[in-house]
Amino acid sequence: MIVPDLRGHGRSTNPLGAFTHRQAAADVSALLERLGITRFKAIGISSGGMTLLHMATREPSQIEAMVLVGAAHHFPSRRAGSRGPRPSTAPGPET
Repeated sequence: MIVPDLRGHGRSTNPLGAFTHRQAAADVSALLERLGITRFKAIGISSGGMTLLHMATREPSQIEAMVLVGAAHHFPSRRAGSRGPRPSTAPGPET
């Protein structure tokens, strides 16, 4: 099991003082590449879930399975790397 700290979280530093989930996804991808891991299963909570969503849109073949807890359910329509159209409204309760 690998449990990475994201930039500026846990014991990790953040020399630039900025944080984006896109950069966190790049960081985790670089870590996995360095470790020789080409395919994985993951659980992401909050920022970890957002990071996994970014990873899934960049390299979907790497992720065998993922569980997201407390991550956003949509991205802006002009998000780089998104696939297909975004629904205009979130699903709501049936009336």
